[in-house]
Amino acid sequence: SLPDDGDAGDLKTKIFEKYCDALKAEKNPVLRESMVFNLYYAKELFAENQQAKIDELYEIIAPSKPPYTKWFKDGKKDLKISWRSGTGDHANDEFLKRDSDALIQYHGFKMVTDEYGHRVLKKEFAVDGKQTKVTIDFRVDNCTMFDNMDDPDTGIVVYAGHSDIGRNIRNSMANAQDQQGAKLLFIDLCSGKDGLFRMRDRYPDAQVVTTFDSSYYGWGEAEGGRAFNAMLEGIAARSDWKALDEAMKGVVGWGHALDRNYLTPIQTLVRRRLLDTDHDGQADVLDRLVDFNLMKPEMSTENEFSPVKPNHPINKLDGINVQTAAMTINTLVGYNTTLESLASLSRVVADGFFVPAKGEEDVIVKFIEDKDQKLLMKGSSGTATAFRMKINGNFAHMSEEVLRTVTCYEFNKLMAETYPEEYFDEGDWPEGFNDQAKARLMGLVFAASNLVFDMNDNYWSMHPRDKVVWDNLLKYVGVPDIDPEKLFKFIYGIGSDGDTHHDYTGSTRVLSEFLKMLTPDEIEALKQ
Repeated sequence: SLPDDGDAGDLKTKIFEKYCDALKAEKNPVLRESMVFNLYYAKELFAENQQAKIDELYEIIAPSKPPYTKWFKDGKKDLKISWRSGTGDHANDEFLKRDSDALIQYHGFKMVTDEYGHRVLKKEFAVDGKQTKVTIDFRVDNCTMFDNMDDPDTGIVVYAGHSDIGRNIRNSMANAQDQQGAKLLFIDLCSGKDGLFRMRDRYPDAQVVTTFDSSYYGWGEAEGGRAFNAMLEGIAARSDWKALDEAMKGVVGWGHALDRNYLTPIQTLVRRRLLDTDHDGQADVLDRLVDFNLMKPEMSTENEFSPVKPNHPINKLDGINVQTAAMTINTLVGYNTTLESLASLSRVVADGFFVPAKGEEDVIVKFIEDKDQKLLMKGSSGTATAFRMKINGNFAHMSEEVLRTVTCYEFNKLMAETYPEEYFDEGDWPEGFNDQAKARLMGLVFAASNLVFDMNDNYWSMHPRDKVVWDNLLKYVGVPDIDPEKLFKFIYGIGSDGDTHHDYTGSTRVLSEFLKMLTPDEIEALKQ
């Protein structure tokens, strides 16, 4: 870094000013955001007056307030909210009634429409001379959470319900309309972090609040309802995001990986780990250069587990599947009791493709621990380093579901090898398996759960592609054939089993139950 005084200081000032001018003039939102983040990332290297200017520019990627000036332009007082409730556990409108009843009972809202699957609530706020007339339109649908993004009169779009391990966001994207008017998205599910990059891709001008891990509910008001109302009361006071962030943090329950669960627009470093704005497969927190005109790898389902030199330079390949695989791991570990304590802080950060060196030709994925201070995640129970995930460019032809499956298996293996004491400390491991065999069995269940929850499947049915992927995974791992039908049906049923509820992606007791379905020969093969 150049010093701040003398000729070098003058040069530094000129370069800084030129950079800021170019940033302000830049029309491409992806490049503009990258330029802001890179400047903010190096903020401590600049003089105090320059740091103040960087803080002003930072507003581009981390708005300090919701879009009040657009919402309440010309003295407008109305705030219209579109709320989509996911399908409930016991009845379609269970979550709709839960959340609307809580707003009525605990927060003074009045119901003006009450129909099956549809309610409308109203409330007037008066804070420090500011009036806000809120109308919330509740409807039930898992896959229309972005309804009314095209309505210029709707200010806030809410979803509260199940995630279906990321599928509800992706299914809703299929029907999403272009944004009209200033929007705030409040997406409350378990969890939203794996879909944040998709929401930001689709709606780059919207401010997005979503969850880092599970959103808890039970008796009384759900955690998401408390967080939403805390945010809404702050909006009525025209509070900035710093105050709104603290208000939401103060009403969520304990037991989350972070000291908060709702990621607001000002949680920049965490969010940049979860975003890949230019789709090169490298998370924004690592990416210093924006890539344009990336080429989609030519996908091949015939030889996905064999290296194939791509038709385009590796640094010009679209890496959306790398980003998707990283986010999949970060979500699935939250439902695996063995992995959750080791990796609940979203430790996997997508880091694009690598050119294989001699001896690495068949290496599909590499995880590289990175102790950079800016990549450390400070959680409720400690601090965790990041693992940068790099994919061999000669496997860029892998489909999304195969890449997800392999990286899930390999990440489980990494955790077993890196933290053996913690990994094998959990009770109830199946008897007769050595540590390597235990980890392999857990890895297979973890990888299978990814196939169960990929975009090919509907509940209670296995997609034909899954058997092909599974058979190839077994060959890759080096174990004999195991009928996936048994395993997949078992994983589908975990959610309805009280003893294994929320262990959707594996636990030691899940392994023991699964082994009961296998023949003695199959079990013996897994022990080798």
